Amino acid sequence: MNKLGSEVQRILVVEDDLVSYEVLASALRKLGHVNVQRAEDGAAAISRIAKFQPTLVITDILMAPVDGLELLGLIRTGKYGLPAGLPVVIYSGNTHKRLVTQCIALDVSGFIVKPVSVDALRKRLADLRMTQAVARGGDYYQGVVSGMIAGMGDAPSVSAMRLLAPASDTYQGESAVVESAPSATGAKLGYLNWNDRYSVHDNAMDSDHRRILGLINDAFLLYSDADGQGGLSDIAAKLYQYTVDHFAAEEAMLRRVAYPKLAEHLELHRSMTQQTREILLRIEALESNVERDVFQFLKEWWLVHIQTADKAYGDYLLAPSPST
Repeated sequence: MNKLGSEVQRILVVEDDLVSYEVLASALRKLGHVNVQRAEDGAAAISRIAKFQPTLVITDILMAPVDGLELLGLIRTGKYGLPAGLPVVIYSGNTHKRLVTQCIALDVSGFIVKPVSVDALRKRLADLRMTQAVARGGDYYQGVVSGMIAGMGDAPSVSAMRLLAPASDTYQGESAVVESAPSATGAKLGYLNWNDRYSVHDNAMDSDHRRILGLINDAFLLYSDADGQGGLSDIAAKLYQYTVDHFAAEEAMLRRVAYPKLAEHLELHRSMTQQTREILLRIEALESNVERDVFQFLKEWWLVHIQTADKAYGDYLLAPSPST
């Protein structure tokens, strides 16, 4: 069995609790792993992996908007350009049997149970096995993930369980309170809340991005509570108006600041406009079970476009100008 050992050079810890991260990072540094960085949740990890290029990811489970299991699935399927063979370790306070089964199906590299001592961490890192992700291939993992999302596999994802499982069969692992966020209609929901780390350093754009968070929360409520086609039509109308207003304002701002990647960003907008049109047509046609796809589309909009492409121009806005 292959060992990771000395190959662990850059470690990304995905942990929303700062204290838990500091405890683990301190233990890792005592073992000589000084190149350790943090991502606050699975969404932040997607862009951090591209920049930091870690050789090992250690991730918590319960996080929003992307939890640790979903992040593992995204890595194994190579989504968003993520390296499919990247070793991933689950860092959890209580690993429920169902969760363990889910992770094994996605070739998790190992488990670290909270709280962890330096000696236990040393042994766990020494025993880590190399993942078989590359050998299995993306089709295998896509099948596993599809089964989880549909609730048909041996173990649907933690996110899916929160949405689909009956009250008597909810996830019994780590206890967590997900801070609720206002939806576009003002309802209080338990999915995603605005955080300053999402900022792109432009007040108008941040305000617009809060609107898309509201739509995500509306879609979450509709998907999880089966609120009816009328609610879906309302989301569709708001999404159309958001696309028109936000893209126009964002493109004007990027031209004003002479953003060097403007052409690429415009192409992204064209692609997303087309995807939005297709979603709206599917809603118009009263397609069955489209609620899940609307929710997934909006969530991917947040993950891929806002937290990756928009954050890139946010870094550009924050950087000092050549004249300063």
